[in-house]
Amino acid sequence: QRQRRATELLELVGLAKRMHHRPFELSGGEQSRVAIARALANEPALIVADEPTGALDSVTGLEIMSLFKRVVEERGVTIIMATHDPTISDLANETLIMSDGRMSHDIPDELKGVGILDAASMPGTLHGEIGMVARRAGLKVHDEASTDRTVPETTPEPPRP
Repeated sequence: QRQRRATELLELVGLAKRMHHRPFELSGGEQSRVAIARALANEPALIVADEPTGALDSVTGLEIMSLFKRVVEERGVTIIMATHDPTISDLANETLIMSDGRMSHDIPDELKGVGILDAASMPGTLHGEIGMVARRAGLKVHDEASTDRTVPETTPEPPRP
């Protein structure tokens, strides 16, 4: 059953023909695809990806974003992705900006056109997922009905011994 599941996931990410290759025989883009397949192995509702296209060329980065879009559409997975690449963040269904420890839907005037985006995310039920992640990190989350969707900077309490 595990072999069948691995084959299914490698087919999904376009690597079925490379199944028996060792990691060092795979390109950076192929290694990223393997990471996506591994992330999908347990059928998660949410994937958090930190700079998934950061070390890739622009064409391969767009291929990875296309794969993410398919995963979202076909499997209903929400993907929260951090990126500094405005080209990649423009492909997201929704974008949040992190500036000075605050998350916002609005791009501050001083960042417009500069190409500096500290956090971007991709799609599904983003507000709920971001809120959940932020609350677990000890951050105060404003009510979604509020027009101000920033998350104030706070310092989480250290774990108690």
